[in-house]
Parts: sequence; structure tokens; C-alpha cells
Amino acid sequence: MTEPTPSTLSMAELRTWRRVGTAFARLLSTLDRQLRDESGLSVDDFGVLSVLSATPGDAVRMSELADRLSFSPSRISHAVQRMEDQGWVTRDRTPEDRRGRIARLTPTGDRVLREAWPGHAALVRQLFIDPLNASQLEELDVAFASISQATVKHSARDDSTKRKS
Repeated sequence: MTEPTPSTLSMAELRTWRRVGTAFARLLSTLDRQLRDESGLSVDDFGVLSVLSATPGDAVRMSELADRLSFSPSRISHAVQRMEDQGWVTRDRTPEDRRGRIARLTPTGDRVLREAWPGHAALVRQLFIDPLNASQLEELDVAFASISQATVKHSARDDSTKRKS
């Protein structure tokens, strides 16, 4: 067995990485299917509505919404357009910057989110929370906080490099 280097992964690291990828793909697929079947929402729609609902005034700039969900500008624009067509959100110009847009949760979107939440939360509990004991859940929380922080730093570095080019 070769020692890990920055360009290789050990067998244990590779096994863990593959398990994480497989688990997340299965988890998101299952959650997406449940949301679509029970409420007509995709997992992306649910994420957008959740962020808006948790934001003061139920509204956020499109660029910030994309950032919070790790969506590209194009992806968030398409998602919000689809949701606007459903009457779940509106898009308004920002008062301070006429080029910027704000996505705003509508009462219909809030109702759809509230109706979807119990089934979604129950499945999250069944598939993600219940299989872990309290210690594992705490360790996972700490681990994912570290991973999230590393990805934010990496993205900031990439953005800085692109601006210099």
C-alpha cells in the first residue's frame, strides 16, 4: 500500500470518500422522490423555499441565495423562474441596485413548504438521524463543519484567482 500524497488517496480514504458520495447520492435521490411524490417540490425547490422562509422578510438577493445553496447563477435563476411560474416566489428589483434581484417567498410558497415539511423531516430523521447515535451525530456535525469551511476557503481562493486573470 502506498502512502497517501496530496495527489493520491489511501485505500481507507478512497473507501470513505466513495461511501460519502454514494450515501449522499442515495439520500438526495430518496428525499427528492419523496418531496416530488408528496408535495410536487424538488429537493432544490425545498432548499430555496427553506432559505427564503428562514430569512427576515422572507426575501434574499438572488446572488446570496445562489451562494447559500451552492448554485450557479444560471441554476438559481432557472429554479426561481420555475418556482415563480408556480406562484411560490416572486422576483423584484432591489431598491438600492436596480440590476440586482430579490427572491421573495409568497404565501402560497410558504404554505407549500409548511405542508411538505413534516414528511420531509420524518424521512430525514429515518434516513439520517436515527441510524446514528448522539456521539456519531455530533462527530458528523463537527466533520461537516470542517469540510464546509474548507470548501468556502477553496471557493474564495478560486474566486480571487479568477479576478486576477
